[in-house]
Amino acid sequence: MDSIKINSIFPTLYASKVNPDHEKYKQSLIDFCHKYERLNPHKETEVHLNYYSNLLSNNPENLFQYGETKSILDFITQTLKELNEEMKFTSPHRWDITNAWLNINRKYSMHSAHSHGHHVWSGIYYIKTSKNAAPLIFTNSLGEYRQHWPNGVEIKEANDFNAGEIKIFPKEGELIMFPSYLIHHVPQHMDEEERINIAFNVD
Repeated sequence: MDSIKINSIFPTLYASKVNPDHEKYKQSLIDFCHKYERLNPHKETEVHLNYYSNLLSNNPENLFQYGETKSILDFITQTLKELNEEMKFTSPHRWDITNAWLNINRKYSMHSAHSHGHHVWSGIYYIKTSKNAAPLIFTNSLGEYRQHWPNGVEIKEANDFNAGEIKIFPKEGELIMFPSYLIHHVPQHMDEEERINIAFNVD
C-alpha cells in the first residue's frame, strides 16, 4: 500500500538578502536616523520606549525621499526586481514604495502583532542590530489570529505545515521581504544596543 502523500498548496514565503555594501553606509545611515528623530520627535503627550516616524499620520512620509537613504533604496529596488521575477509577476507593472518609516527599538520596547493590510509586499531593512536583539516573529496566518490551524493540537515536532510562528534574527544590512498580509511582531527588546530599521510597503 502506498504511503500518504503530503502536498503543498498556497505556500507562504518570505525573502531575504544581505546588502554586501552595508558597512560603507552604516554609520552615515545611523547618523541620519538619529538626526531624523531629533528633528521629528514624538509628541510630548506620547510616551514610547521606541521611536517610529509618522507612519500613522494623515500624510505618512516616505523616508526614501531623502538622499541619505539612496544606498538602501537602490538595494531594495534591485532586490524587488529579482523577487518579482521569481514570482513571475508581469514586468509592465509599476512597482512603487508607497511609504517608508523609521523604527528605533531601545531596551524594553516592542512592536505588537500587526499586518500591513492591502499592500502587495512589505519589507524591513536592518541598519543596526546585534546578536542579542529581539527577533522578528511571523505568526501563522491560517485561520483567525491566535487561533491558527491546527489550534488545540499538541505538536510533537514543528514543521512548515504545523508551526505557529517563525523567529528570524536579521543581520545588519539584511532586507526581509514578505506578503503584506502576514502577521508579525517584535517581542520585548532586552539588549542595551539600539535596533534600527526602516520598514516600507510596496504596491
